[in-house]
Amino acid sequence: MIISHTIHLEMAHRLMNYPGKCARLHGHRYELTVEAHGPVNPSSGFVIDIADLKAYVRATIDTPFDHMTLLENIDPIARCLEANREEFKVPSMLQLGLFTTAWPPSVENIAIFFANRLEQGWPFPTCTLGRVILHETRDNVAVWVP
Repeated sequence: MIISHTIHLEMAHRLMNYPGKCARLHGHRYELTVEAHGPVNPSSGFVIDIADLKAYVRATIDTPFDHMTLLENIDPIARCLEANREEFKVPSMLQLGLFTTAWPPSVENIAIFFANRLEQGWPFPTCTLGRVILHETRDNVAVWVP
């Protein structure tokens, strides 16, 4: 059986070396669906309590990444912001809303990153993490498959 939970995240990014408009800093309303695969427990009728899946996805992905800007750590914008952090009066760039990556923040790489975060702390012994489906737009989707 497969159950899933979907969240929406507002995130900005840019693809620094892309030869098109995605090289500009811009944002999306991402839609993330996380699947859990496992047998239905005959006594509860659940694979897992979907409220638990919802809480896990929100704590692992939504809370840390909603309304964040993802930039590659070699991006001059990220470097400029970091160099001037004291001006913003924040102890870390995360509090400013900047999350830097070691990879270009494409929808494919973001889906892999989210899947890895979910997989590392997966708290549900009776089921496994299934597909992680990330819509960058209504038409552009990356699907991580275990």
